[in-house]
Amino acid sequence: NKVLRFACVSHSNNQLNTLFCTLYAIDQIIKPSFTRKLKETEGIKGSFAQLDCLVSVAGSLPLSVEWSKGKQKITKCSKYKLLHIDNTISLELKLTESSDTGEYSCRVTNKAGNCVCSGILTAKVPPSFVAEPESQAVTPKSTVLFRSVFEGTPPFAIKWFKDDMELISGLSCTIRLEKYSSSVELYSVGTLQCGIYSCHISNDAGAVKSAAELLVKGWTILFLVHHRHSINSIFVLHFYSFSFFTIILSGRPSHHFFYSIYVVFRITCPHPPYVTLIRLTMVT
Repeated sequence: NKVLRFACVSHSNNQLNTLFCTLYAIDQIIKPSFTRKLKETEGIKGSFAQLDCLVSVAGSLPLSVEWSKGKQKITKCSKYKLLHIDNTISLELKLTESSDTGEYSCRVTNKAGNCVCSGILTAKVPPSFVAEPESQAVTPKSTVLFRSVFEGTPPFAIKWFKDDMELISGLSCTIRLEKYSSSVELYSVGTLQCGIYSCHISNDAGAVKSAAELLVKGWTILFLVHHRHSINSIFVLHFYSFSFFTIILSGRPSHHFFYSIYVVFRITCPHPPYVTLIRLTMVT
């Protein structure tokens, strides 16, 4: 504070009169104000989010800061971190629950008054499965449907794979997409369609995948034709059912050459495959 002293002199009836007065100059206390208020902020569920605002440097010190969510006052704890660095005021928290989103307010107070600003905190939720595709064992020529139901924050990017190859709608399959579900339908499946089918879902907050196995019941016959000690030919035939088969070797073999034919039977089923190996030897 500053002190100023003034003197006032007057003349009356040949007399000199002096009047003294003192003026005290007191520093002005300025009410706080925001130069940047809280705004709508979008975070990711499971990660940290930060709300911040900027107070004017003209506001008189000291300043007290109070945060609240709705009508609930926020205090510093393991969930909330309150920061006040220079003229920047921040609130940091981890988005672990849906209740962490909503309206947050910041109140700044000094001896001259206070100011308040508010902002909305929202959260993007990573995708997660509500219902996953299930493994299936079917008969040949069947139509197979794999379907998944999921939740999270749209928009989603959805892809289906067979083993490591992405599937695209066409003559052999159709992929359908809805807001919170997706499916792939396979037509007239055979043993070549056996494998692992997986659904991959992603959004701005994360990604998830789920897989199921398709087994088509049938017989697989493998012919290995040996000429002496080297393999000349390999034949793979797929049978859905059989009672007998005939092997015909065309051409006229050289004298004293040995041919060995290995026949492998494998039945595809939900249980471990049953394999039988038969060796047939012919001498010419």
